[in-house]
Amino acid sequence: ERLACPFVSIDTENVLGTHKLNLTRNIRKWKVKTKGTVQRRITETRPDIDRLNVQVRAKPVPDHIEPDTLTPTNFEEYVKNHDVVMVEFFAPWCVWSQRFAPVWKQTAHELRKKYKGRVGIAQCDCTAQDQTRLCHMNHVDRFPTIISYKNGNTHTHEVFHGDRTVESFSEHVDLQLRTLERAPVSEGEREVLEVEEADYLDGDGEHLPAFEGCHVSGNVLVQKVPGSLIVSAVSSKHSFDTTRVNMTHRVHHLTFGQKFEDEELTLLPDAVTNSLDKLQDREYVSNGQNQTHEHYIKVVGTTFKYLDVGTLSSYKYTSHSATYHANTKLPVIKFHYDISPMNVVVTESYKPLYQFVTSMFAIIGGVFTVFGLMDGVVYNTQTLLLKQKLQLGKQS
Repeated sequence: ERLACPFVSIDTENVLGTHKLNLTRNIRKWKVKTKGTVQRRITETRPDIDRLNVQVRAKPVPDHIEPDTLTPTNFEEYVKNHDVVMVEFFAPWCVWSQRFAPVWKQTAHELRKKYKGRVGIAQCDCTAQDQTRLCHMNHVDRFPTIISYKNGNTHTHEVFHGDRTVESFSEHVDLQLRTLERAPVSEGEREVLEVEEADYLDGDGEHLPAFEGCHVSGNVLVQKVPGSLIVSAVSSKHSFDTTRVNMTHRVHHLTFGQKFEDEELTLLPDAVTNSLDKLQDREYVSNGQNQTHEHYIKVVGTTFKYLDVGTLSSYKYTSHSATYHANTKLPVIKFHYDISPMNVVVTESYKPLYQFVTSMFAIIGGVFTVFGLMDGVVYNTQTLLLKQKLQLGKQS
């Protein structure tokens, strides 16, 4: 799906009133680059709000110190005039942008003094008419979003997910400058840089337009009652732009019950195996703003009891999908499932000996009866014909 992994939440709810939010047990997430290739597994980080608030109180900044303002007209020139540029994309109505404003102001003050023109610290108001297009160009769907550019290149960038402190921003900028200067970096820093660079290169080394997606896999335990599996965007330090959140997604696999081995699948009828994963490899695209995708699934259980391999319990399902405009709500992906209380049981068993003997005698008796009837028909037919010939001979 086209949503960054740190903001993907897997939730469940059912008709009994049970709600489970942001499930992490047995759930794995991998970052996906633009063309859909899985890049790396994501370890989620949590914001350090206490450190942010302490810094805001401890270091007041003069009112005349402000980050530079970027628009689509001066963006490329600004990036090319600095070795490293960090831009905050914000919205004035966002409470997190309001709380972060003093920190970003302090960051501009400190880094300008430290790097003396080599580093640009800027901001872009995504609600301002002359700046909105720049937010769209950079696929900004949440506020505040911090993006860094380096070496004058506006086509590749990195979304900053670290702590929102001046120290963290300074460390990030320092690492970027050292790579430009080919200064020695530690092994851990080198791995981070290689992954970040690979995120926006295709197989031929060409730069890709940067948006970040997420590959989610795992399993979730649910009760056998109607319910929903929900994929949504959640963050404790961002406000989302509902018009920019894109829930386009591909369902690679969605099954219920146990996972079958290849040998076990060969034991199941084709009608069952073809219905185990009806949504497999189907893609659902959001062609407009605020589009929510809902999948309605009806599940029926079938149990096969074999004499040699034991019991196999399967769940086949039918599905249909719908897309609608979510108005002002944040768009989500919903899988509504309804597990039937009835279960089909197919049992394999041996026939006892007496049934075999009875069946054999029944077959033999039937054969004799049929042959007897056929013999009677042939005999009576021949006798009748012979009598007719004799009568014709006497008359002549």
